[in-house]
Amino acid sequence: MKLALCSAVMTVGLLGVVGASSDRIGVLDVAHGGTVLLEDVEEMTLRTQGLLLRFLETGELQKVGADHRGKLTNVRIIAATNRNLADLIQKEQFRED
Repeated sequence: MKLALCSAVMTVGLLGVVGASSDRIGVLDVAHGGTVLLEDVEEMTLRTQGLLLRFLETGELQKVGADHRGKLTNVRIIAATNRNLADLIQKEQFRED
């Protein structure tokens, strides 16, 4: 079963969140030392793509709402899509980097 998530829910689901009432652990934090499969990556917003890119470059997991850098996390990412990313990049719907 596939579930389409709005941008905010997807970002929080990946990174986690620090909130007034409670903190929530994200998938990338739970998967420390393991592998995460991201299906339909073309559905990510440009903002979420940027946050994921920063995580991939630094290994630092900064939760949504946090005002400080997060802990280092070691996760292997496998990304999948059935769309032509080169076309989406040309239409500026997917980040080239």
